Amino acid sequence: MTATETDFAGGSPQAEHLCVLVHGLWGNPTHMRNIAKSLREQYSTDDLYLLLAKQNSGSFTYDGIERGGERVCAEIEQQLRDIESSGGKIKKLSIVGYSLGGLISRYAIGLLDAKGILDTVECMNFTTFASPHLGVRTPLKGWHNHVWNVMGARTLSMSGRQLFLIDKFRDTDRPLLSVLADPKSIFMSGLSKFKRRSLYANIVNDRSAVYYTTGIQKTDPFTKIDNVKVNFLKGYEGVILDSKNPVAPRPKLQGRASLSTVTAAALKWGRRVPFMLTVAVFVPIGVVAFLMNSVIQTVRSSKRIKLHETGKGGLNIEDYRMSVWIKEMREEVEHAYEALNNSQNQEFLATEDEDEDESLDAEDRSLLRRERRLSTPAQPTLALAPSQFEMIRNLDSVGWRKYPVWIQNIGHSHAAMIVRWEKKEFAEGFVVLGHFAKDEFLRFIRRSSRAPSSSFRASTRTHRSRSHRRHLLTHPNRLNWPLQLLDSRLSRRERPRAPAATMVLTHTTNHTYSHPFPTVTLAFFLRYSSPQLNPFAAHVMSTDTIDSHVDPKTNRLHTTRIHLKKSRMPAAVYKLLPKSVTGGGTGDKASYVLETSIVDIKEGWMKCESRNLNFTGVLSITEKQQFYLPTSDGLQAAANETDVTTMVEFRSRLGEKLRGKLGQAREDGWLSGVGGWGTKGIQRSIESLASTKTQDQLGKSRDGMRLVLERLRNNGVIGVLETLRRERQQLV
Repeated sequence: MTATETDFAGGSPQAEHLCVLVHGLWGNPTHMRNIAKSLREQYSTDDLYLLLAKQNSGSFTYDGIERGGERVCAEIEQQLRDIESSGGKIKKLSIVGYSLGGLISRYAIGLLDAKGILDTVECMNFTTFASPHLGVRTPLKGWHNHVWNVMGARTLSMSGRQLFLIDKFRDTDRPLLSVLADPKSIFMSGLSKFKRRSLYANIVNDRSAVYYTTGIQKTDPFTKIDNVKVNFLKGYEGVILDSKNPVAPRPKLQGRASLSTVTAAALKWGRRVPFMLTVAVFVPIGVVAFLMNSVIQTVRSSKRIKLHETGKGGLNIEDYRMSVWIKEMREEVEHAYEALNNSQNQEFLATEDEDEDESLDAEDRSLLRRERRLSTPAQPTLALAPSQFEMIRNLDSVGWRKYPVWIQNIGHSHAAMIVRWEKKEFAEGFVVLGHFAKDEFLRFIRRSSRAPSSSFRASTRTHRSRSHRRHLLTHPNRLNWPLQLLDSRLSRRERPRAPAATMVLTHTTNHTYSHPFPTVTLAFFLRYSSPQLNPFAAHVMSTDTIDSHVDPKTNRLHTTRIHLKKSRMPAAVYKLLPKSVTGGGTGDKASYVLETSIVDIKEGWMKCESRNLNFTGVLSITEKQQFYLPTSDGLQAAANETDVTTMVEFRSRLGEKLRGKLGQAREDGWLSGVGGWGTKGIQRSIESLASTKTQDQLGKSRDGMRLVLERLRNNGVIGVLETLRRERQQLV
């Protein structure tokens, strides 16, 4: 390692946070020097230990993502052992990957998770810079697709085949990148454990990894950048775009003379002539040299792969060849938790019936299609492969903070983003690295953020005089009492230690409704009023407003409501839980959801939070939503639009405590062996179930809102309220 690298790498035994930096294709640790420098400027060696991975340097990146991931995993394990032998102890872990290094890092964290290492540390940041998460397959149709995507894949040995999605990983018969993004894989399990997942994606001039793949997007609004208005992030103008609202339609200027189409095309081609002449002369020479080097490196890579697979490459591969799939629970227990997960998801999102659209009448389907059309972005969808669309859905399900980057001073933005080497034209890259180190890199978890909101506490105190609701609001832990009751049956010596609650999954999505903010807030409060108004809310049995008041100081509306909703619970759940909590018997049961909200009409935002009050000892689900006006600098379209960000958190409290209780039921045939499962295995099974179901149900919640919004658009507020009044009169 060079002297300049040594200035930033490493750390003292007092450092409890390890950050691993992984370089890209053809790379080496020096490429990550300026990322390390930016972090070191913010954090001392006593605060942060930096590891610049070096086992994949140079042509070793040809050997495949999985072998690169195994090397990085081994390097991290060795670093942890070295730190511990010197008297230190790592308690937090962050990983940063550049280009191909981002994919290698995703593979490595899957191995770390499967080996249990991620359970011994607090996973903080996972960040990628210009990493091709969807591969480098160019979204082309016809023969262009065959020439580039098939022929190009054969120039980078195994890594090339994986990047172009033409490989078959082990016995899965699927591309490795597809397996990396599978919700049931160890790789997504490991990825979901990090508190913050961030990515930086170049919007132009990145010839190595284009925007759609580095930004995990199915559209690219920057292909014709002159047609859009770019919105920059405050404090980082000119380089980093606002992640929540990166672009807006560029307003047409009136009265400005424009060139004819023919003239504009002629000028465009005229500017390209010098470049095309250069290409005609030098590219053939470069292509021949590149292909010759590719053949040589592919042969060398094949030899290294053979050594690696036979255990002669410096690693005992048996330590890294565990199953990539999370072991599933037994069928009955899986069904039980799946049903429990579904019922809790319904309480916040929508009904789970996949055929719900078919049950809508013609008018409802027409309204829903119209609203979906109006809410769909105007950007055309790229010609991606089906596996790439699936990767987008799966990767987005864990939630990312995505930062588009506009490097303008040089045409090689891939290297400039991280200032791969000292060059004045790369100066914009320091802006990106500064944002990452100062504003994005998560060092501490604010514990206060996990506490109930002030509005929740205030509303709780307000209604202590109401005995029934006081019990629900002021003693939510009482709903966990069946587990406490079971625990009391054990002696103190037999009682296993209960670990702290573990967040097993976080989903974050963004959406735009084509309606003004006041209309969207009204639809939010009306969405459970009637199944005729919103067929997607047929599972809601009743809604009670506990408190609704306007704060005289802020003029903000504070509302607390309780929803009673259906929960379908199969017989397996009644075996899993005692009669004291299920009420005995079988059939549909009801569950409560507490909803708190704050609306500020003047500033144009609404925050709301919903959480389940039943079965919190097994699985707690919290949905947080924020509605706000788009920040598009006063464009007319913004006045008729409302953005919403939804975050769903799953917390599993199934630890040794519950395992001990389940172990008591070993006598039952279907539950035999449950008590012997590892705590993490149980939590991963819940994580897998929650991941697959939440993706399906997020859309149902939006569809319900869309129907209510369309009815408000067509019938007006008075018309909708009058319909609700007549419906309730008929019920009475």
